[in-house]
Amino acid sequence: MAWKAIGKESGFTYLEIAIFIALLGILAALAYPYLQDLREKAREAATKANISAIKAAISIYYGDHEGIWPTRLDVADKTPGYGFGDYLPVMPKVLMTHPEDSAKSPAGNEVTYKSFTDENSLAVPDSYGTGWRYDGPEQSNTGRIWVNSSFRDTRGVSYTTYGYE
Repeated sequence: MAWKAIGKESGFTYLEIAIFIALLGILAALAYPYLQDLREKAREAATKANISAIKAAISIYYGDHEGIWPTRLDVADKTPGYGFGDYLPVMPKVLMTHPEDSAKSPAGNEVTYKSFTDENSLAVPDSYGTGWRYDGPEQSNTGRIWVNSSFRDTRGVSYTTYGYE
């Protein structure tokens, strides 16, 4: 039979617990910026997936209409055989937020219609634009779509290039 010595308690001292909590705080402070960056990278990846879905719908429309690009990307237009809503039921959103300034975020699902300045160059968006820009038959007839913002993502790449990567 083992006897327990009186006054000998097992456990942690207040100092050991305080050190442990301080270490946890330091680790959390180091991980926070990394986790914030991951959240924005996930939004950027989702936006790239959304632009791929829009481009696929535009391509299918183009094929179904024998080489004619949709004039407008109006998903509410369900005119049989002509409405873009038959190809894309809901216009996906640009989900990104600007890394430093949320007022510069291109987030939204609006579509603005604007042509490229040059057939072989990238689009020139509004600096503080939101949503998408589309270059259809009423502009320069390329059927290209891009993010309507000239600001840069977490890698320093212009949002305008999304869809070209």
